[in-house]
Amino acid sequence: MKVYSATDIGQIRKMNQDFIYVSSEPVGNLPNLFVVADGMGGHNAGDYASRYGVGVLTETIREDHNFNPVRIMRAGIEAANKAVLAKSQSDPELKGMGSTMVVATVVGGYLFVANVGDSRLYLAGEAFRQITHDHSLIAEMVRLGELTPEEGMNHPDRNIITRAIGTTEEVKIDFFDVKLENDDCFMMCSDGLYNMVEGSVIYKVLRDHEVKDKAEKLVELANAGGGLDNIAVVVVEPYTADEPVPEDAELNAAAQTAADSAEEGTAADQDSGEPVGQEEAPVSSDPANEGENAEEADAGEDTEEEAEDDQAGPETGRN
Repeated sequence: MKVYSATDIGQIRKMNQDFIYVSSEPVGNLPNLFVVADGMGGHNAGDYASRYGVGVLTETIREDHNFNPVRIMRAGIEAANKAVLAKSQSDPELKGMGSTMVVATVVGGYLFVANVGDSRLYLAGEAFRQITHDHSLIAEMVRLGELTPEEGMNHPDRNIITRAIGTTEEVKIDFFDVKLENDDCFMMCSDGLYNMVEGSVIYKVLRDHEVKDKAEKLVELANAGGGLDNIAVVVVEPYTADEPVPEDAELNAAAQTAADSAEEGTAADQDSGEPVGQEEAPVSSDPANEGENAEEADAGEDTEEEAEDDQAGPETGRN
């Protein structure tokens, strides 16, 4: 297994609110663990939300005695949600904070993924496809046919998300499972990458064997494209010709784990890429550097008015 990871403040923001965690070694009963979180909130609240949330997630996973990867990830995310929410309610400076979170682990020949928010996981194999679904206002409008994907890419409300860690008592989580093939790789990232770099360019980098550090290369491209937000990237190459996908017995064991989870309504159908459907309501937004105070907005800092909004509740958190 090869792992590449990088995070960067970008060209505009004054603080990096993205956070990543990577381990190709076991974390509790998971054989490996990869996380990308994109914090939201005024001043240092977003930075705190992503770091603290991932810390609670990983500690919960280490102590979990389950062997089902979906149950383990669910417990970790739910614990992170409760912890971030409690902090935001107890500390006025952190009120209204939250974070996206995409979590992945490779078990046997399968990739298991959990997602909340608009950070993404892509699979790059014979084709390039987004596995996760964005929990955002614009994504919902595109799914409903109210906007085309092209219209959504440049929409002023594109950073309003409908789910986040730490904004509500109960968190809704999407789960996915994907059968892996030799030479597949997957990439997890915050919106600071995919809003700056076209999917075809990302795919080319992921499949280019000449690129020594694919995460660093993608960060470089995002900054070259404007770097309007923080950037977080994790690239994992689980299996190669030298280290192939496990034999069918191990694949079947992983498939049974997914089937057990699906029966509980906690996982997607095998290889479907379709999570359990849920209705959404906006919980957070980012004016995408288009606030009235252009200088402060361009710097990624909240204006005085925006800082007051951040204290008002989860509806005004910034991703």
